[in-house]
Amino acid sequence: MGGNSIDLLINGEAAFARRYENLETATFVLVKTFIWTDDAAGRKMADTIAERARAGIPVIVQYDVKGNIGSVADVQDMLSRASTAHPVGEPKVIADMRAAGVTIVATNSPGRPMELKEWVENSKRFFHSPGEAVLRSLESLVLFDHVDHDKYFVTGHEGGEVRAILGGLNIASEYAFGGIPNVKDPETGRGGWRDTDIEIQGPTALLVVDEFFEDIGRHQGEPASKPLRTAIYERIDATIHAGDVNLRLVTNNPLFGEREHMDRVFRILIQATPKKEHIFFSTPYFAPSKELRKAMHDHMDSGGTISVLTNSSDSSDITVITDAGRYSARELMKTDRFVLYERKPRPDLGEQMLHQKVASFGTHGPMAIGSANLDAQSFVHNGEAVVVVQDEKLRKDFDAMVAVDIDPSRARRIPRSELNAPSMLERLRQFSAGELAWYWL
Repeated sequence: MGGNSIDLLINGEAAFARRYENLETATFVLVKTFIWTDDAAGRKMADTIAERARAGIPVIVQYDVKGNIGSVADVQDMLSRASTAHPVGEPKVIADMRAAGVTIVATNSPGRPMELKEWVENSKRFFHSPGEAVLRSLESLVLFDHVDHDKYFVTGHEGGEVRAILGGLNIASEYAFGGIPNVKDPETGRGGWRDTDIEIQGPTALLVVDEFFEDIGRHQGEPASKPLRTAIYERIDATIHAGDVNLRLVTNNPLFGEREHMDRVFRILIQATPKKEHIFFSTPYFAPSKELRKAMHDHMDSGGTISVLTNSSDSSDITVITDAGRYSARELMKTDRFVLYERKPRPDLGEQMLHQKVASFGTHGPMAIGSANLDAQSFVHNGEAVVVVQDEKLRKDFDAMVAVDIDPSRARRIPRSELNAPSMLERLRQFSAGELAWYWL
């Protein structure tokens, strides 16, 4: 879709600064996040959004209930605010926004209409087709593993303009402090992570608004209230063109019939890349499917090269993924056409862990920026959103960003000898993570 303008928000410092800048003049606010932590950055954002709601601006926040449960203490905290209207309660930072007039939509909450409807329909199915009911019960396990992992930060502005920020950043200190040296949250002790967002204006931003409301309908079992939607859409001018950039918004909702959508998108982009040209992926969790690995092999067999930047065991928050990543890299590194880089933790730069999900295809080809990792969670289980864009100016900024990210001061190139060196026990562990446990990683 044409008529767009774009801006690369290279790290958390830039991405959160743009969020606050946009909030100052917003005529409406739509936020969707996987995680909203009750820490310094989370409370600051909540307070700012609550102020906009108190000023009479329509504000809607979608947050994933599962994404906000990291411990038993989190569950206890949520349940302490349980009520008839909200049986599982909610975090204090969310409850405070609700009290200020923000419309809150909790996704993936236990007992949501989708799960109740699934249970009722499958119970009926059991009486006339027990085999189908058992099969559906197994398929429905994805309900328990599914989360809404996509992130949108959308604001309306005078004249009907819409600005939409997408990417990998949740609302928490580790995301907001990305790129800020030697800063830690006073309560959690977390410093910044390496992450990237993109801001778009123009017709594609309107598609983000549509997707935001469709997600509400999916999880509530019915559309968002008509007055609420009207209050947003009446502030939008659908005829505005902000530039000449072509964008494609790709969303993945596996619970609603779009399973492995992201996997197919990346395979198509690889297959469309000219032979002998280079492909780059940056992903915190590198556990590609067999189909994606085959597409990578095919590109390298045609003379192309591929490099992947991912976390090391020192920088990752899920070390089993590092095992899966090394297994996949060993399978791909048959020749020097595949290069694996692993992140060096740089808390002194506000870049402890790599969390960005970006890719580029060919010397002058498209880029993909969004929330999707190269793993089964993003391909099979989760709701995700990725923007595919081809723009010469953005590509220059993107390539400059990548050059810094793979610099030896920030990443280490892993030689084939190191991948082949592990003991039999380590290889078995890596194989188990990359093959046997892949579906649940």
